[in-house]
Amino acid sequence: MKQVIVDIPEKDYSFFINLVKNLTFVKRVAVTTASNKDEVLKGLQEAVKEVKQIKAGKKKPVMLNDFLNEL
Repeated sequence: MKQVIVDIPEKDYSFFINLVKNLTFVKRVAVTTASNKDEVLKGLQEAVKEVKQIKAGKKKPVMLNDFLNEL
């Protein structure tokens, strides 16, 4: 299975998605927007910052049982 990443101009997005969804050999269409990428990057940056704070002893880590109980 191969994957392809394509940057599409906003004005052509709907046409392209409809075209790809109608191709019989396409198994899945996953859409990632720039804002989603920005949110993921921001979340990763915050996670790294939190890990550094825990390693430096500035923040207490959350125990796994406590985390699971929150869910």
